[in-house]
Amino acid sequence: MRLSLSPCLAVLLCVSGARAEIVEDARTMLLGHSVWAGVFQEQGAGQLSSGAVQPKAVGVRYYERSGLISGMLMGIFASAGAGMAAASPKSVERRREGNWVITKTTYRSAAEQKKITDDGAAAAAAIATASNQSFELNLFTRGLPGGGESTGYRLDMFFGDTWGDSVVFDIGFGWGIVESLTRLEGRAARVKYSYIGIPVRLNVAAGPVLIWGQWDWNWFGHTDLDTPRDDAERLYREVAPFPIKLGVATNLFGRLFAEGVVTTPAYDSGEFGLRVNAGLRF
Repeated sequence: MRLSLSPCLAVLLCVSGARAEIVEDARTMLLGHSVWAGVFQEQGAGQLSSGAVQPKAVGVRYYERSGLISGMLMGIFASAGAGMAAASPKSVERRREGNWVITKTTYRSAAEQKKITDDGAAAAAAIATASNQSFELNLFTRGLPGGGESTGYRLDMFFGDTWGDSVVFDIGFGWGIVESLTRLEGRAARVKYSYIGIPVRLNVAAGPVLIWGQWDWNWFGHTDLDTPRDDAERLYREVAPFPIKLGVATNLFGRLFAEGVVTTPAYDSGEFGLRVNAGLRF
């Protein structure tokens, strides 16, 4: 596998030689409120690949740490769930009498419904204002320079637990779907990536760099996907991996953000890819 070294990665690799005053302490990225907006490029073996079929992807990335988006979305889900629970039947009983089936449905009283909705509202408020929440949205597109072969999106919401002043453990919920069109040995190849799952991430602030590792549990990885189809002219794959990612990020001049990520579709795959993120911090 041959990966091109983008200028963004070159910046990241030169951080160790930069003067300390131009590189911000990584704890500000991990524990403070930050919003990053920029672009990404990934290629090689990773979440979108299937064996030798390894699409190249480019797109736009929005990342928020210690913000509000994840809490607001999960709060809305909690509030909606409480409303559905309050309106649902309390019990349903069925019995047969001769040729008849009699159904008895018992609904909750007004007081019981109010308690459920009040508890749901309290839970939604607590989730919406939770600390150490983060949100990440990746939009894959073929419309940017760089030769992207993928279209789709991936969205992740995290809630973290702080360990000391330099470590945060994140766990969350995410979903997405990405379709890639590429070529392998002269044949057209289509790869569909499906994801609904729980991402788990460990973040460590180490001086000027933020080091993190992430593993994605993907529900689709336990389901039966379409059987791969190959013929003389085209290939078709559906993938739902449990990828592992190891990233190193830094913040230059308080505004420039650069990150390099090594990816692999599974812990025992023996194949690796590279992702580069770059942009501005607000």
